[in-house]
Amino acid sequence: MDTNLISLPKHYPDTVIVLPCIGPSVLACGAWLKNTVCVTRGNEAHVSQLIGDLDSAAARQMLDDTVVRLCNSLDVQPEIVAHDLHP
Repeated sequence: MDTNLISLPKHYPDTVIVLPCIGPSVLACGAWLKNTVCVTRGNEAHVSQLIGDLDSAAARQMLDDTVVRLCNSLDVQPEIVAHDLHP
C-alpha cells in the first residue's frame, strides 16, 4: 500500500494565516486522504505541515502528535472540532 506520508522535522514551522475576525478556538482536520491539521487562536489559523494519507499507523500517530503539539504550543483547548466527512 502506498503511503503519502511526509515526515518533516518535529519543529518544522507551521503556516500562520491571519483571519479577518476573532472567533472561538477550532481544531480542524481532514478525514483519510491528504491530511493536515489547523488550530485557530484569536484571529490566527495555524496550519500544520502535510501529514498525508492516514492509511498507516505511523501517519495516524503523526496526526495525533501534531494535534497535541499545536494545541500545547498555542495553549489552546479547542471549543469546536471540525473534520471532513470523506472517508
